[in-house]
Amino acid sequence: MSIEVRSVTHEYNSGTALAVRALEKVSLCVNEGEIVGLMGHTGCGKSTLMQVMAGLIVPSQGTVLADGEDIFGDHYQRGKLRQRLGVVFQYPENQLFESTVYRDVAFGLKHSGLSAEEKDRNIRWALQIMGFDPDAVARLSPLGLSGGEKRRLAIAGVLAVRPAYLILDEPIAGLDPAGRERFIRLLEDLSGDGMGILIISHNADAVAQCADRLYLMKQGEIFGGGSAAEVFADEDLVRSCGVEISGPQRIRQAIAARDPGFDAAVLTHEDLMEALGQWLGGDGR
Repeated sequence: MSIEVRSVTHEYNSGTALAVRALEKVSLCVNEGEIVGLMGHTGCGKSTLMQVMAGLIVPSQGTVLADGEDIFGDHYQRGKLRQRLGVVFQYPENQLFESTVYRDVAFGLKHSGLSAEEKDRNIRWALQIMGFDPDAVARLSPLGLSGGEKRRLAIAGVLAVRPAYLILDEPIAGLDPAGRERFIRLLEDLSGDGMGILIISHNADAVAQCADRLYLMKQGEIFGGGSAAEVFADEDLVRSCGVEISGPQRIRQAIAARDPGFDAAVLTHEDLMEALGQWLGGDGR
C-alpha cells in the first residue's frame, strides 16, 4: 500500500498572464513502513506538492493515488483520506485552537467513528509518544505551552488519528541536537510499526540519517531519486538543487583535501566514525 504521485503538473493562475508553473510532471511514492525524504531550495515546489498530496490543491494534470484510489476521483470519499493521511505543516503550533490540550488532540477524532474509550486511548497514546504526561497536561491551555511543546502537541493531534501515512514539513527546524535525535527515533519507531512517512526538510544530516529513500526537487521538477546514500553521493546534483551535503560529508571532504587516501564513502555520523577509525588505525595513524 502506498501514497503515489503520478506525473503531477500544477500551474497557478492558469490561462492568465500571471500563470506560474509550480510542478512539472512530478512522480514519487511513499510506501507503508518507509521514511522518504524530500529536499530542495525554498520555492522549488515542495509545499505545493505537499498540498496536492493532502488533497488541498487539485493539480492541473496528473493523479494522486492513496492505496490505489484516485483521491481526486468523483467517487472518492475525502473523509477516507483524512483518516489515512496525516499532515503536519511547517508551523504546526499555529494550528492549535481548542481550550485544552486534551480537546485539541481529540479534534481530529471527532468523525472517526471510534468509541469514547477508543478515542481516549488514542489521545493518551499520542500525547505519550510525543513526550507528554497525559494526566498532567490534559486540562492545560495549549496557548500556555512553550513553543516546542506546542509543536509536539500539534503533531500529537495528527498522530491520534493513527494515520497510515504522515507528511511532515520541516519538523526538525528549531530543535536542538538532543531533540532532533529524539524526533528521528520517533519517526523510525513509527515507520517500524508500518507508517509511511514523507519528511520535507532542509536538514541534510537528519534526512541522511533516517530516510530510506530521497527525492530532490528543483524548479518544480524531481531531480534524482534513490537511497539517501545514492543521492547524496552525487554532491554536484545535491548542490545544484540548493541543498547542502551532510555535515559528515563536509568533514570527509576536509580530511580528503589533506590526505587523498581518505576516500571512504561517508554520509552519516556513524559512517564518519567508522571511516575515521579505519583511517587512524591504518595509514592515517
